[in-house]
Amino acid sequence: MPYSIQYDDADFVFVVFEGDLDAAVVKVFVREVVSFAKEHKCFRILADYRKTTLKLSIGFIYELPNLIVREAAITGASVDQMKRALVVPQKFYEGFRFFETVSLNRSQKIRIFEDMDEARTWLLTP
Repeated sequence: MPYSIQYDDADFVFVVFEGDLDAAVVKVFVREVVSFAKEHKCFRILADYRKTTLKLSIGFIYELPNLIVREAAITGASVDQMKRALVVPQKFYEGFRFFETVSLNRSQKIRIFEDMDEARTWLLTP
């Protein structure tokens, strides 16, 4: 798979994704990240997408927050527990920004960044 998931000692899940981010990969990816977070009882997630090529339709991006809700429910977790910081490349900022807006409209805690340090600071601030 084009990603790695690990637990960081600062008490967050750190995800690095490289390569094409398409619908088929996202469906598996979301399930694995949510399961990993549940297993470690850690729902702060820092995701690095800087080496990613966004290949998702607007329709899929619009429905993605619902997919995350469903996957969380399957594991017994809730998106209300999650706080997600996504670090993205400038060229795909607007696509990820749309995802942020849709997620926020569904009461999910998420923020998009271009800088890793800013993302980490926001994620670890209560």
